Amino acid sequence: MAFGQGTANSALSFDGTNDQVVVASSPLLDLTDGTLELWFRPDWVPGSITYDPVLIAKRQGAALTRYSLHVDRNLAGVALANGTSVSTVPYTFTRGEWYHLALADGGSTAQVYVNGQPVGSTTNGFGTLIGLPLQLGSDGTGRFFRGEMDEVRIWNVLRSSTDIRFNVSRALAGTEPGLVAYWRLDESVGATAIDATSNQLDGALSGPIWSNSDVVLVNTSGSFGMALDLTAARSNFVQVASAPSLALSNSFTIEAWIRPRTAQCNTILARGDGANLAATDYIFQVGTDGSAKVI
Repeated sequence: MAFGQGTANSALSFDGTNDQVVVASSPLLDLTDGTLELWFRPDWVPGSITYDPVLIAKRQGAALTRYSLHVDRNLAGVALANGTSVSTVPYTFTRGEWYHLALADGGSTAQVYVNGQPVGSTTNGFGTLIGLPLQLGSDGTGRFFRGEMDEVRIWNVLRSSTDIRFNVSRALAGTEPGLVAYWRLDESVGATAIDATSNQLDGALSGPIWSNSDVVLVNTSGSFGMALDLTAARSNFVQVASAPSLALSNSFTIEAWIRPRTAQCNTILARGDGANLAATDYIFQVGTDGSAKVI
């Protein structure tokens, strides 16, 4: 899932037997409202295990839980446990595929997002127990995850759907308001998952190994990090007034960041009347085969 320049160089691979990352207990992670998000790639045959693997958990077994984010054993949903209840939101995952998953808790319910899109809400929220460590890939006593993880982020605020959608494929600086822990998992070596925030909530690796990541992020450091969405209607476009400086010679460069959403021919930029080639100076397009061309 590549939208731009790669910044996620590595990920962590969990064997599903005894691998986990442990972060020491911190009041910063005792969320009341908050958002959990990460990229993950499940790697098991649906129905081949007897439990729902854990992605992120502030938990030491089922009874001692503040929050625990699970993937259904049949790859058929996402579950939130809080020590007194478990609520599952249906969604069909595919073994070996990368997904961005976010769970945004606002009190009595939590909205689940997959790849930036809302897929349903739980009927429960976070629990109230304090003083528990946090694990990636297990609940502290089992329910081990098999697959890969990358870009794990924990927020002490309820992230909006817009926040989540716009940052699915963006690298963060680590200084964003409300971001209490951010494990980029791009160390590639060593036994520590470094927290990119100033809170120093580093995680100790117990078993997982470093692997190459297929997650590709846009590095928006130093920029506003926004883009134009032109997908609502075919008539959407941006028009710039005619200017002599736009009359290009035989030597020129055209460049842009784009995210095509169809396999059709996409016009990125044109000068003149695109419907009348005789009245058009140039058109920059991406073809149906993914190749770029200037007409």
